[in-house]
Amino acid sequence: MRKIEDAMTTNENSSRQSRKLRAANPLSLRLLSQWQTCAALFIVCAGLLGTGSYHMLVYQRTKLTCNNVFWPFASASLRLYCAQRQAEKNTLEDLFSAIGLVDVLGKNHPLRAAINPQIEEWSDRALDLAEEAFHDGKLKRAISFANRIPDRTAAHKVVQSRIKKWKEIWAEGEEIYKKAEDTLKKEQWRDAFSIMVGLLKVDNRYWSQTQYDAMSKRILQAQKDEKKLAQIKNLIRRGGLDNLSEALGLAKELGPESVYHASAQETIETIAQRLMQVAEIALQRRDLTAALDASQLIPPDTKVGQRSKDFVDLAYASASSWSGTASGLQDAISEVRKIASNSPLYNQAQSLALKWEGQLASLRQQQELAQARANENNNYPNSVVDSIPDSIINWEDPLAQENTISKQASADQSLLDRADSLSLNGDRKSLGEAIRIASRISPGRTFYEDAQARIADWEFQLQQLDNPRVDEFPNSLALEPEPETDSAGNELLQQAQGYAATESPGSLSAAVEVANKISTDSPLRAQAEQSMAAWSEKILTIARTQSNSNLPKAIAIAQQIPPLSPVYDVAQKQIRQWQNRS
Repeated sequence: MRKIEDAMTTNENSSRQSRKLRAANPLSLRLLSQWQTCAALFIVCAGLLGTGSYHMLVYQRTKLTCNNVFWPFASASLRLYCAQRQAEKNTLEDLFSAIGLVDVLGKNHPLRAAINPQIEEWSDRALDLAEEAFHDGKLKRAISFANRIPDRTAAHKVVQSRIKKWKEIWAEGEEIYKKAEDTLKKEQWRDAFSIMVGLLKVDNRYWSQTQYDAMSKRILQAQKDEKKLAQIKNLIRRGGLDNLSEALGLAKELGPESVYHASAQETIETIAQRLMQVAEIALQRRDLTAALDASQLIPPDTKVGQRSKDFVDLAYASASSWSGTASGLQDAISEVRKIASNSPLYNQAQSLALKWEGQLASLRQQQELAQARANENNNYPNSVVDSIPDSIINWEDPLAQENTISKQASADQSLLDRADSLSLNGDRKSLGEAIRIASRISPGRTFYEDAQARIADWEFQLQQLDNPRVDEFPNSLALEPEPETDSAGNELLQQAQGYAATESPGSLSAAVEVANKISTDSPLRAQAEQSMAAWSEKILTIARTQSNSNLPKAIAIAQQIPPLSPVYDVAQKQIRQWQNRS
């Protein structure tokens, strides 16, 4: 019984002690009593942490942004990863950027075994891309990047030999192109074409394709411009305001980009001078409208540009004087006095002013004389006063001479118009009659030079009827012309010799152009060039002989020397000298 009581007492004491402990630290006891739950939570957290770490380790690289990496603290594996991504872009800049990212690592770095093969591969690709840049015409870019290839790679061993080869090929292409370009600038497009063909053999796409095509287009344009220049010169030879106006418009189309621009500018100067002549002749005929039309067509930037501006004032002044009245002469004198002292027409303007002042003084003197007579005779003053001239019908000799010149010019213009009309038929009889009519205009007359130019052109057309010519220019420029056979060259040479047999300027000119069609590959080419030179010299000799007695006809003959002739430039200089003398 006592044992039972002692046990109960012990349990009661234990319970009492437990209550005291719980009262002292209730949280600790609560956690201690739930240790299984805490252990489970710890295991779950550790698992989540491990899974997250694995996920970051496996999948983080696909989400990296290499552009935002601070490279001084970047790991080697990250550098290699970003270098691989950069190299995939496959440009010279990106390949060398990739090499730079990993090549900073030491030679003994653990990742060198993976890095070195990559650098070898990227260097090979970089050299291939530099080669492409060379073929694209970017020599400096190709050399610059080739020199950046690391010196311990296999690609570096061939860099210097490759660069040397590039420079040699590039120099070859440059030399051929420049030679063709310089020849083309001399207006020798046929020779430029022969030189240009050499670009096809250059081992570089930029020269053999891109620049070859560019030069081909320039040569084709030069061929068209040469035809246009020939058309312009033909219009100038025909003369007349309409033809000169058309020639001027065509010449302006040959702008600075044309190889014939310099020749076109010289031709514009010639047209301007001819327009000035047409304007002056029209003014002599007292055709104010035609005179103004011609002068206002003259480009202001030509040598006679300033002269044409002042000519307008001179023309209006002259028109005022044609009435012969006192008011008309006064207006004429007032207008002509406006021409400045530095004007090319100043001396002429002063001479006209003095002449008109003399005419005005003469007119006033006659009026005063008539008035005096009327005052002396009071029986019929009205009839006498009415007879006072308001204008002078018959001037002194200078005016009479001017009227004579005007009448002659009008008659000569009618002759030329009639001859032109006949020549349009194009047959032998009509051309012969046109030449006969135009020949009636004698030297020293206003339209003599125009008549001689037309006669030379019609004589050439007559020769063409006897010896039909082949086309003056080829229809197109073949990029790879087939060589002439010996028989074809012989036929052309015989045809040219047939033209030259008559020894007239027109037939000799035709002979030169036909002979030039013999291929440069033909064995007869050398003989053809000798004949062309001889025939051209003969035309120039005929023109020089004619210049002693008939300068306009000499000019017309020299103008028949074709541009392809060896003495063409000499002939053009001679023509300009003769024009300055005339």
